[in-house]
Formats: sequence, structure tokens, C-alpha cells
Amino acid sequence: HLYLSDNKLTSLPCSLFSLTSLAVLKLDQNYLQELPVSLAHCRTLNELSLGCNRLGALPVEMGSLPSLKYLHLAHPLRRACIRSTFLFFFPFHRGHPTRS
Repeated sequence: HLYLSDNKLTSLPCSLFSLTSLAVLKLDQNYLQELPVSLAHCRTLNELSLGCNRLGALPVEMGSLPSLKYLHLAHPLRRACIRSTFLFFFPFHRGHPTRS
């Protein structure tokens, strides 16, 4: 488990995601505007908490996280981020094709 909440982080080093046995990552209440695509390397990540950041979108690579069970995206998130996240994880909603 790695708790980095409330640290005023504006970015994350890609090397963080080389922690191959990381199961829980808490990044709430920082100033993150984006996540590195190397997040997809955390194959054992089952909980990711990103509430109260400045994210405009989530990397498509998050779809390749086989163990992810809990994704926390609390206020404030931009409306576009919420919509794209919802459609990414629930692509069948409103006639959108399923992801492959």
C-alpha cells in the first residue's frame, strides 16, 4: 500500500509504477492533472484513489489493469473527465460499442 494523499503533488514519476506488487495507491487531494501511461504496469493494483485532483482525463491504459476493483474519483473532477471515465468503464451505456 502506498499513501501519497495530501502532498501537493503535481506529477508522478514513471518509476513509481514499477512497483509490481502495489495493490493500493492513494493519491487524493493533490494537484495532479494527468496520470502517466506507465500506470498500466501495476498489474496487481486493485484500489486507486484519485479524489480531489485536477484530472481532465484518465489514460486509456487503465483498461488493462486486470485487478482494479475500486476507482475513487471524487469531487472536484471536470465534467468531461467524469463522462469519459463512465463511458470507458461502461461502454455499453447509451448504445456505445463495447471495448475489446
